[in-house]
Amino acid sequence: MYGFGEELTKENILSKVSSYEIFKHYSDNFKEVNKHFISDFRKEDNPSCCIAQIKGDLLYTDFGTGQSYRSIAFVMAKLGVSYPEALQQINTDFQLGLGYILDFKPDKVVVPKMEGVAPKFQDKGFSILKKKKRPFTKRDLEYWNSFYWTEWMLTEAKTESISHYWINGNMWVVKPDELAFSYEYYWHGGRMQRKLYFPERDKFKWFSNVDNTICQLVDVMPKMGDILFITSSKKDAGIFWRMQLDGMFQDTVIHGVAPNTEGSFVPEAWFLKAQNRWKKIVIWYNNDWDKDNNPGVTNAIKYGEKYNLPYFYNPDETPKDPSDFSKKYGIEEFYKLVKLKLDE
Repeated sequence: MYGFGEELTKENILSKVSSYEIFKHYSDNFKEVNKHFISDFRKEDNPSCCIAQIKGDLLYTDFGTGQSYRSIAFVMAKLGVSYPEALQQINTDFQLGLGYILDFKPDKVVVPKMEGVAPKFQDKGFSILKKKKRPFTKRDLEYWNSFYWTEWMLTEAKTESISHYWINGNMWVVKPDELAFSYEYYWHGGRMQRKLYFPERDKFKWFSNVDNTICQLVDVMPKMGDILFITSSKKDAGIFWRMQLDGMFQDTVIHGVAPNTEGSFVPEAWFLKAQNRWKKIVIWYNNDWDKDNNPGVTNAIKYGEKYNLPYFYNPDETPKDPSDFSKKYGIEEFYKLVKLKLDE
C-alpha cells in the first residue's frame, strides 16, 4: 500500500490511540494508574515510579531521578530515539496509517487497539501537605551538624523538625526519636508548597506538593556574587553556603542552590536572571559512579551543554555528593577539591 494518510503529528496520534495504551505497550513494568512500579530506566529494589493523571493527561514520574515524561517523550527516552522517530514508531506499532504509507513491515508485533473507549482517570493534582512543627531534637541537630548545617542555617532556610504530618487530611504521627523534617517554600495555587523528608526511611523518604518553580536556598542567596553552584539537593547546596559563611573563599562570594529534584534543573526563567547577577555559574551534581547509567553525571553533561556551563563532580570511589564527601572527609577537604576543580 502506498500513498499519504493524515499528517504524522502528536495530535493525530493521540486522537487514535490513548496515552494509556502507549504507556501500557512501551513500559515493561506499568500495570495500573496511580500505583508505584519499578523504573524502566534503572535498577532498583523499591518501586519509585508512578503514572498518574496530571493536568489532563497521564504523566510518567520517576521519583528516584525527578524525571517526568508524557507518553511521546517516554517513548523517546525508552527507545533512545528522536521525536520524529518516536512518532513513526508508534504509528508503525499501532498501525495508525499516518503520514507517508509504504507497505512496511514493522519490527515489532502490531499492537491491537483497545476495544471501546480508553479508560478515564481523575486528575491527581497536587496534594495538600500539612505539618506540626516541634523544636529541633538532639538527634536532629546531630544529623544536620554532620553535614555542616547549623541550627541557624536550618532556621534561615525554613527547615523545620516535625512531630505530625497530614497528606490530604490523613494524619500520621512521627516517632519521638525519628528524624523528620519539612522544607517550607511558599504559597502557590492555593496551597503551601513544602517537602517532607525522612532521612532514615528505606521507603517513602520524601513527600512533596511542589511544582517546577522551586529553587532551593534561593531565599538565602546573595543578590549577586562571583560563583553560584547548582547542586543536586538542598543539603548539598548548604555545603557551599557554609563555605561562604566561614569565609573559605576570602574575597570571592559564592553560594549554592538546588532544583526541585535530583536530575532536574533550576527554573529556566530564574536561571536567565541569575546569569546577569553572577559572574560564573557552575554545575556540581552527584557522581553516581556505582550505577551503570550514572544519572548524576549524565544530567550534569546534559545541562552543561544545554546552558553552556562548566560542570564538576566528586571523583570516582568517593562519596557521590558534596554533603556526603564533607561528612566523611571534612569540609576543608571538600574546599580543596573545589579549588582544584576551579583552577583546572
